[in-house]
Amino acid sequence: MSSFIPSEANAPFGCADLTIVQIEEPDWIHEEESTMVKVTVKNIGSAASPATVLKIVDYDPAVKEIKKLPLEYQFKKHAIRHAKQNQEDKYIEASVKVPSLKAKEERVLSIQIDNHWVYDPDCELLASIDKANEVPECNEKNNEKFFMSSQ
Repeated sequence: MSSFIPSEANAPFGCADLTIVQIEEPDWIHEEESTMVKVTVKNIGSAASPATVLKIVDYDPAVKEIKKLPLEYQFKKHAIRHAKQNQEDKYIEASVKVPSLKAKEERVLSIQIDNHWVYDPDCELLASIDKANEVPECNEKNNEKFFMSSQ
């Protein structure tokens, strides 16, 4: 038995498709002792999406996960050198509500991570939109984006 996957081609009125376009370099907010991360999300589908949640995780992936990521060679090599062999670590999670997005609409959302600086000394963030798959989408496999940077 095959499973039905909605797409714009087989959806009678189109479908929503939420993606993460960009994760900006995090900023430290001194007055609040917190990290601020701006994430650009977009509904690339042809129908409006209902409100959902954007989650960001300060994430140290395991080597097997790093190998799957679409990273440039030097970032991948560096990440593997510092990763744990078979275990991923999720230090801090934070989330923000994403309002309903019209078809093709894009929004920049700010997520504040209180009492935590994401560089240790590197920064690896994993952002996920609609992690619970509550929004019916054309493509459920494009809801995450990985960010990596060094200071």
